[in-house]
Amino acid sequence: MEKQANVFGDPKIDKVLEIAATTVDPEFSGNKITYRMTEEIERLAKKKGCQIITSQSTSKITQHIRSKMGYEIILKIYYDTMEINGEKVIDMSALDGTQCAIVFKKCL
Repeated sequence: MEKQANVFGDPKIDKVLEIAATTVDPEFSGNKITYRMTEEIERLAKKKGCQIITSQSTSKITQHIRSKMGYEIILKIYYDTMEINGEKVIDMSALDGTQCAIVFKKCL
């Protein structure tokens, strides 16, 4: 994914923060915890001099939140196209409607 979504193509970009995973216990779903965590991550990234934040989002909930917060889609990888030795590797029925992994970026 990193090769396909290279954010260092711009020579002015030398510091990037990557959000590798965001998880909230389902018991606390709906309390805007992911939104608030992302706001704090953005604040810290700016403080550290990062020019861009990237995020690999694999659930439709996180993908929706990132989009609402102004993150730009730079890559989509559809789960139904993932194969190893010609065999599908992901059980689509277990994904609660999520169709793809999305790599997002946001310029700070």
